[in-house]
Amino acid sequence: MKKFLYGSLLYFLALLTGCSNEEELISGNIGSNSYVLKVRVENTVGTRTTVNESNQVLWVEGDTIGVFMEGASVSVPFIYSGMTGDVANFTGDMPEGKPVAAFYPYNETAELEEGSLSVILPNTYAYTGNSNGPMLGLPDGEDGLYFKHLWGLLKVTIEDIPAEAEKLVVEANYWDSNLYSYFIIDDIEDTEAILKGNSYGDYHVVTYNFTSDMSGQTETFYIPLPTGAYSSALKVKLQNAKGDNLWYKPAKPTIQRGTICELPVIDAIEPIAVITSHENEYSFSGYETYTTLNLKGIIKNFYMVDEVGIQLVSEPNCRHEYYFAYGGAKYLDGRERKFEQTVDVYPGKNTYTISWNGKGTDYCEVKGDTTFVVYYEETPVIADAVDMGLSVKWASHNIGASKTTEYGGLYIWGDITGTDLRLEDENCYGESGIPDIISGNPMYDIATAKWGGKWRMPTKEEMKELLTNTSQEFVTINEVKGVLFTSRITGNKLFFPAAGFNYGYHDLRSRGTGGRYWSGEGYYDIFQHMDSELFALTYEGNDENMLEIMDIMMTYYTFGCSVRPVYGDIPK
Repeated sequence: MKKFLYGSLLYFLALLTGCSNEEELISGNIGSNSYVLKVRVENTVGTRTTVNESNQVLWVEGDTIGVFMEGASVSVPFIYSGMTGDVANFTGDMPEGKPVAAFYPYNETAELEEGSLSVILPNTYAYTGNSNGPMLGLPDGEDGLYFKHLWGLLKVTIEDIPAEAEKLVVEANYWDSNLYSYFIIDDIEDTEAILKGNSYGDYHVVTYNFTSDMSGQTETFYIPLPTGAYSSALKVKLQNAKGDNLWYKPAKPTIQRGTICELPVIDAIEPIAVITSHENEYSFSGYETYTTLNLKGIIKNFYMVDEVGIQLVSEPNCRHEYYFAYGGAKYLDGRERKFEQTVDVYPGKNTYTISWNGKGTDYCEVKGDTTFVVYYEETPVIADAVDMGLSVKWASHNIGASKTTEYGGLYIWGDITGTDLRLEDENCYGESGIPDIISGNPMYDIATAKWGGKWRMPTKEEMKELLTNTSQEFVTINEVKGVLFTSRITGNKLFFPAAGFNYGYHDLRSRGTGGRYWSGEGYYDIFQHMDSELFALTYEGNDENMLEIMDIMMTYYTFGCSVRPVYGDIPK
């Protein structure tokens, strides 16, 4: 039998390995009314009831078919007795006459009247691994029987079955096919005959009881189902002896005659939210001081979700953030849901805790979490040193950028990690001991710390020198707005993009219209107290590309501002 791909509803491959001319297909008398009946099955190599790893369905000891003789309305049981090549042998007591039809599995309620076969199917089975998928056998013209499938199979694989699980329950909605009770084949001679429900009422739940030796095991169940599209969500449930749900899974399969529809493997029955877009301990590198990552995940095995959130703790950068990842359609009713969240990533180890609360498919309150780790390595791109004819050379791009039209990072003054994005004064670094001038000091100057050599933050005087000896114009380059400085001495140019500034964490302001660029020098009042303000080159433009403000102004030190380094000796 064809090995089915996941989710496939294709018909079985024609793998018929027809018997050779020398093979006997004739029923043989083996003594005192006992006969061996030769049986083949469509699209198989002598296969039917248990299912192996290749999705082949095999006859097993104890399999029984019900054979209808000429003029009889009830069937006679024949029991499987072995294989001859691809032909199955069934042994039973043969009454007078010839076989006209057979039904698998043998059912005492099966009746054949004027070419119409009816049978009452049970709602409870002892699951042994057999599929029990119904088949109709007709004479093959060689004194044997040829069986055809009447239903399809739903393949459900569950890993690590819990100890308290004792039954698998399949439930269809009222307006979908009946799963048990009275069924009929209108015309057994129909080449595409199927077994159809022929009763009205709530006959939509079938139970498969299994033994405790499945505990902790991975088990694959093959559930026979009537043909049709189960558009109203078939439910596959795992229950304990009392009938309490341990887990359930809705599915909307389309079942065709003689097919296996395979559900995704159930790898967990507990409520869970996990990241699926990246492997745990995913690592990457980049030139940005801090960056973002788009994480995708899946939520499953919930009846109801109140909230799924992601908590970030970044080491050694002291970052703590929280992201609300999912709330939306709260009533999942066992269905899976995808979620997507853009999170911040800082150099070093970033640990994301995905936490959830709600109700599981057993309707009990649940809380839990999983962790996901990302490592980020910062590899800065050091700028060219542009000669503007001044006392120092200026960098061609910002810290945290790779080219002149990139914004780069927005940084707190004195933080060499570039990851301190607070609004309040409190942080994990502390403020004591920061000198009034940090330009060139690798303990506080982010340019010196990240780029090394003679790169450093400019002083207030070096910013004044730039303003005095250049013309400034608010322009757009490659769709990025900013200020273009043109040296009156060398004619060289610098572009300072309008990166805006952070007024606290993720409170971005003035991007596209303004910029604030740190100096390495603090502001002192007349009493020589640093009043939490620092000098920064500040500008604002407008939609008409007009430069409205351009000055060296005081900026509060917990704002996040750009850094454009200079290259030169530390001023005396």
